[in-house]
Amino acid sequence: MRAGEQTGREYHFVTKELFEYMVCNHRFVEYGEFKGHLYGINSDAIEEVLKRGRLCIVDVEAHSIQLLRTRKLKPYVIFIKAPSPERLRQTRRDARIITNYAINRPITEEDFTELEESSWLIEAKYKHLFDSVLVNDDLQDSCIQLCSIIQQAQDEPQWIPVSWCRTEE
Repeated sequence: MRAGEQTGREYHFVTKELFEYMVCNHRFVEYGEFKGHLYGINSDAIEEVLKRGRLCIVDVEAHSIQLLRTRKLKPYVIFIKAPSPERLRQTRRDARIITNYAINRPITEEDFTELEESSWLIEAKYKHLFDSVLVNDDLQDSCIQLCSIIQQAQDEPQWIPVSWCRTEE
């Protein structure tokens, strides 16, 4: 736990033993290790937010989407797609001009190409799981579009798998 963090506020901290138990019992929709720290997105925590009638926004790796697609969670999946490398280069240039932001390592042509390829591969492999696709061409426009997509998903009827409509036996 870092200074200023509190269990139950930023994160729910558990022992390594409990974490491993939770992994073995499929309690996470996603888990891994980052900078030497274990992390996981607990399905019970998502359910708790939903039970309170709140909107739960979860940012997961693409391979975790299938684990979210359950009758209990009923996710609305929005894929935020990378723009073209040309547009990405332009936005990076604009960001440096506007914010005078110093990047630890300059973004290389390889980075632009890798991002585009990664975005394309994710869409090709998982597009059947996406409810909506948003191209992140312009940050301000993308934020407005994202809010609009979320509002529409909340206000309008959505198609869901028939298995989500069945009652538990």
